[in-house]
Amino acid sequence: MNDFLNSFGRLVLLGALGTGATASAQVSTLVKDIRPGTTGSAPSIPAALGNVFVVAADDGTSGLEPWVSDGTAVGTFLLKDIQSGAARSFTDTPQFVVAGSNAFFVADDGSTGFELWKTDGTVAGTTLVKDILSGPNGSTPILGEAIGNTVYFYANDGVTGNELWKSDGTDTGTTLVKDIRTGLGGGPQGPMVRIGSTLYFSAFDATTGVELWKSDGTTAGTVIVKDINPGTNFSDPQSLVVAGDTVYFAADDGTTGYELWKSNGTDTSTTRVTDLVPGSTSSFENVTLFAAGNRVYFRRNTAAEGDELWASDGTAAGTALVKDIAPGNASSFPTSFVAVGTQAFFIADDTSNGSELWKSDGTEAGTVMVKDIQPRLGGGLSTGRLLNAFDGKLFFTADDGVSGPELWKSDGTESGTMLVEDLRPGSPGSEPQWASQFGTSILVAEADAAAGNEIRLLQSSVLDTSLPVVVATLTGTLAANGFYTTDVGVSWSVTDADSPITSSTGCDATTVTTDSTGVTLTCVATSGGGTRSESVTIKRDATAPAPTCPANQSATATDSRGASVTYPAATATDAIDPAPAITYSQASGSTFPVGTTTVTTTARDASGNSATCTFTVTVSNGGTPNPNEPGCGCGASPASSGSVWALLALLSLVATQKARRSV
Repeated sequence: MNDFLNSFGRLVLLGALGTGATASAQVSTLVKDIRPGTTGSAPSIPAALGNVFVVAADDGTSGLEPWVSDGTAVGTFLLKDIQSGAARSFTDTPQFVVAGSNAFFVADDGSTGFELWKTDGTVAGTTLVKDILSGPNGSTPILGEAIGNTVYFYANDGVTGNELWKSDGTDTGTTLVKDIRTGLGGGPQGPMVRIGSTLYFSAFDATTGVELWKSDGTTAGTVIVKDINPGTNFSDPQSLVVAGDTVYFAADDGTTGYELWKSNGTDTSTTRVTDLVPGSTSSFENVTLFAAGNRVYFRRNTAAEGDELWASDGTAAGTALVKDIAPGNASSFPTSFVAVGTQAFFIADDTSNGSELWKSDGTEAGTVMVKDIQPRLGGGLSTGRLLNAFDGKLFFTADDGVSGPELWKSDGTESGTMLVEDLRPGSPGSEPQWASQFGTSILVAEADAAAGNEIRLLQSSVLDTSLPVVVATLTGTLAANGFYTTDVGVSWSVTDADSPITSSTGCDATTVTTDSTGVTLTCVATSGGGTRSESVTIKRDATAPAPTCPANQSATATDSRGASVTYPAATATDAIDPAPAITYSQASGSTFPVGTTTVTTTARDASGNSATCTFTVTVSNGGTPNPNEPGCGCGASPASSGSVWALLALLSLVATQKARRSV
């Protein structure tokens, strides 16, 4: 509080705490205890359909079946017991893909085998789409991508083998796109990705082997992109990802081994990016690619650096080690990638801090540990996982060594990386399994001690990772030395644009009325982004010093002017200023005229407060009566009332006149 703006107060905006405080209060609500008791319903990742979401859950009676919820307990119910009784209708890994107003999923009703189903979030709208392979075996669809109202998937109809299919949610609109590999053998070989309205995937045909294919949803538009390994040899494209408008993958051209390739969907644009290990030795076989922004990231092991983070911008020169996170040939083992904007977040171990949260923009300088969540070897994410990202915020599971595995969030800064809530205090933790956005809210599957693993709902405020803004306004008259010379009014403004203020302490308006060299006021405010504590220190000096004047002084005139009088110094005391400045209306040692003179003494402290006292200095004429002074007792006639001083003056005048006449 030393650099004040003016003498009438100032607006104080204080900086943030070094690291944002972590939230600990419960901020989520249980949607419904679907399976009463501590076991939990083990809900799958949900899919949002307008004002509701659908999820696979097990209530302990009906088995794993589709449920719907609007986020409330009363609005959460079983959509359909597709396979009656305790038998489950879903596989171990239920999946929903939303296309238009329907969420598609794969289920077995006990008669048709695993087939394509859909739901619009209503009981009546939860139906089998098509029995693609008649009988109890099922076509076992593998869901892929949605384009508009159409979902694309692989299925086996028992005639064409496992091939590419599509569905608009009707029986007639569920059709084979193309029989890529004629006969019972399947064509598609792995997951599909999408760029715009074009699907990319690996597929096998008898002529070219396993190569990169694409489809626009029509038979004619489903074609091989390039025969990378010519003839019936396999280039076997693996780990397809999309970065920008380019699909990246690992493939073997028969000469260089498995290396990084890219394609924009044409033969000529499908090229090898680089050959990291020259010759036929592979550097990308079984490597998992991850895309963030226009870069692809991957983990690669070398003898010099160990298992570390690498990245590529699609050029040979731009394909390189990003950072040797664990120096030397030790390995940081980067894993669990999630894109947040153009940055890649991941878990890595630098061998000093254990497994912690890291981020990278593809440069060495931009690859940093976000926060040491558990400050000891082992790390806060040694058993954690990155879940999902919403509105530039990452949600993940971490253990700070106190709360156990709980839900955390991060905006990529240390202060913005914090515990969302300690749902299950102690070392067991709530073990969040997934996080999914539902409107302006976040759904999380996690376990508390009472209900087990169930769906909990967090309001949009949990997306807030910024601390509240706390502003203090001070009013009063301010001296140049930083002290207020009046009462000081203090008011606080506490705001957060991203979430409500949930609590505030010491933030009420107040007035400082007592002089002090420093009274400190603190406002503590909490929002969804954490807790900020801000303070102001106020110095007040509104009381004038107390001066003490010397006693009245007397002196005898030494000539016609009077007498030079030296008097003792005045003193002054002040509660704040140890040495107030003292000034006099007539300085000590100056000449005082015959008669009585009042001297005014002023004491002024460093804040400008002042007070006065007075004393008198009386100069007499040396014993010769002065008719002008009271109590002279001289006669009334001019002769008898003249003073020696007047006679001397007259004689001097006469002598002067005589001298002039003689001249």
